[in-house]
Amino acid sequence: MWSPHRIPCKTTFSRRHGQHLRISVLLAGFLFWSPAEPLAQIGAGTLMGHVRKESGEAASGVEVEIHRVDTNEIFPLLTNTNGNYRRGGLPPGQYEITASLTGHGTQVRTHVKLLVEQIREENFLLLRGDPGIRHSTRSGPVLAGTGREDRGQLIDQEKLESMPINTRDLGQLVSLAAGAAPSHESRGRSVKVLGMRRKDNLTFIDGTLFTHGDGTPSFHASTDALREFDVKTGLYSAEYGIRPGGQIVAVTKSGTNEFHGGWFWFHRNDNLDARNFFEQRKAEFKRNQLGATLGGPLSLPGLLNGRDRAWFFISYQMRSIRETKPLTGVVPTPEQKAGQFAAPIRDPLTGDFFPENRIPPQRLDPVSLKLLRFWPAPNTPSALNYTSPDSHSPLDNPQVIARIDLRQSEVSRWAGRFVWDSTEWTSTQPISVFSTRHPLATLGQSLSYTRSLSPRVQSAASLHWFRRPYDSVVSPRSVKLDLGIPELLLSEVDRIGVPIVEIQGYTRIGDYSFLGPSSLGNWQGKKDLTLVEGDHALKTGIHFRRHYNLYVTSRRSRFNFFDRYTGNGFADFLLGYLSQSRLGGEGSRGRFHQDSFYFYIQDTWKATPRLTLNLGLRYELRLAWRDKRGFMSNLDPVTAMTVPGLLDLDLKPWETGRFQPNYPLIRWNRLGGILPRLGLSLRLAEKTVLRTGYGLHSNEPDLNMVLRLSRNPRPGAERLIFNSALETPSLRFANPFPQEDRHAAVPDHYGFQSPLPLPRTHSWGRSLQHEISSHWLLDTG
Repeated sequence: MWSPHRIPCKTTFSRRHGQHLRISVLLAGFLFWSPAEPLAQIGAGTLMGHVRKESGEAASGVEVEIHRVDTNEIFPLLTNTNGNYRRGGLPPGQYEITASLTGHGTQVRTHVKLLVEQIREENFLLLRGDPGIRHSTRSGPVLAGTGREDRGQLIDQEKLESMPINTRDLGQLVSLAAGAAPSHESRGRSVKVLGMRRKDNLTFIDGTLFTHGDGTPSFHASTDALREFDVKTGLYSAEYGIRPGGQIVAVTKSGTNEFHGGWFWFHRNDNLDARNFFEQRKAEFKRNQLGATLGGPLSLPGLLNGRDRAWFFISYQMRSIRETKPLTGVVPTPEQKAGQFAAPIRDPLTGDFFPENRIPPQRLDPVSLKLLRFWPAPNTPSALNYTSPDSHSPLDNPQVIARIDLRQSEVSRWAGRFVWDSTEWTSTQPISVFSTRHPLATLGQSLSYTRSLSPRVQSAASLHWFRRPYDSVVSPRSVKLDLGIPELLLSEVDRIGVPIVEIQGYTRIGDYSFLGPSSLGNWQGKKDLTLVEGDHALKTGIHFRRHYNLYVTSRRSRFNFFDRYTGNGFADFLLGYLSQSRLGGEGSRGRFHQDSFYFYIQDTWKATPRLTLNLGLRYELRLAWRDKRGFMSNLDPVTAMTVPGLLDLDLKPWETGRFQPNYPLIRWNRLGGILPRLGLSLRLAEKTVLRTGYGLHSNEPDLNMVLRLSRNPRPGAERLIFNSALETPSLRFANPFPQEDRHAAVPDHYGFQSPLPLPRTHSWGRSLQHEISSHWLLDTG
């Protein structure tokens, strides 16, 4: 591990596609038509409470005003016949709550801090007296774990700014939640929640889903741009689903009536590090994270005065890493390149050993001789006899997050957020000439609209878009290499560059194996409606999601050598005796997508002042995966027939090289999408709460599994693997892809059962929480 040597510095100041387009237009018409109020949904909080008179009876018809201090917004409502009030969809921030009733003094609760996804309860006792008298009470801090109906942990702004996190990365902060553990397979950038796979998690930022198809977070927001985030680990309501793992909900900062911002610089280096015992020289490391944030009223001279009406927030961060970490490997010695070995080498043609452990020069394969120059000479006196002198992996990662909030009127509001992130995907190899760097970006947008006609009725509508383009390009250091193998001239990917050569026990040579553009992303449309009636808070909604992917990649040819015939893998290579070969050419190709609709309804019923029930039902309708271009197919594992079959096509696949476009590749069993939820919260004492619940969750396959459907063989795009015989070499460098053996080559087929049963996960739990003090919460579960 690195021992960090950090120099943190931070200052703050304060003063008081065409088809996609059609889909967007249709969704906009559906989502933004509403006679009610669409307030922020995922990430929003709720303020609720009970108002009593001095006599102890419930106070109905009390005028309650919830005042958002930062933006001077007011949300009015009345208590019901039981004296209860409830307001959901509130942005996190500082609030004041005022309760007034004719004949009674006005009660004001100040410094009410509402956190992300928090349900905060503030109760009032109205004293009979002069209505002009205002009784002001400062609200005390409430721990993030209290007031919620699910299981999880909230990381607030104070922790975001003060925690000594090594990389200042959201993924590391998520692992602080109880029941969450870092995933070593993802280098700690994602977590496993309550025993589920890391691929089962979802990450939302302002309601936008930033999760790769394999469950990996696709965007890591600057912690200085985040207000708070919540890690839901279980027992969450029917509003959440898609996957059964953790639901990470983050909210970015927004502007206020007063300008606020700051700048920061974090530096870390290796100056106080010792050399790793197994390294010949000490690795070098320099990392800088610097940036700034600014938010406030949005003003346009002569057009707009943003105070109390429009606000902006913008964040910029640059993460720069300069690292030289010596990579080691095994390369052949000059004697081995000449055919001289220290141990006996068997002649595969006779079964006898070569005299003096030396392969005669005339037996060396001409293709092998052309490839020898790509292995450098040994430079390290150890078993790992080569250390890369220039294993540099520079990284520059700029990031921009911008947000605008607009209060159109007393009953309507707009909010928009944009993110951009640029980095590079690097593959650093011990033989550095084969190291690669490819551009990788992240783009994300969200738009929401708010409008209100009744304090009891709220709705939410939003559109979200996320895209992650990636393009692996030919390295400028790639060389034109004529190996004398005709098949290597068939595809562009093999005409320039070195094919992959893997030899058992030695460091491989060869350029990056896959080349070409690819992108992934999703569209989301959400519409939610909340109705507060008596002691019930009923919420229902429909969410639409299109998960789309584009892959147009090519793969290099690959040659494998084992110690099968001579007893030494490199000797097999010198003789040109292959163990396996794969012809390069078309790799993953397809423009495929999958649409889903998620319906839910839930009722939060405050049955008694101490007991709250959460009853919910969710239905997930997943439509089939389809490939727009017809490059993909599904192999039915029962009939062993490719779906769609070649005989059913109007196209001529031997001419077009395609299957039927938009064919439903993977259908789903739709009956499996019914998912009930049940939650119970019982306040045993003033500061002790018992929670229990049950939920049924669904899941979806890893995107990398679906992607393999693009590799099923098509006319003109076979993916054949040639294997040499075990006893005697039947594959030679001179003819690595023998046409006469194509019938015996192993085809690379892949398929799903269709319709595919939806995976179902049963989740239940129980927890007991006790607030020891305003800063200590005991949570057992």
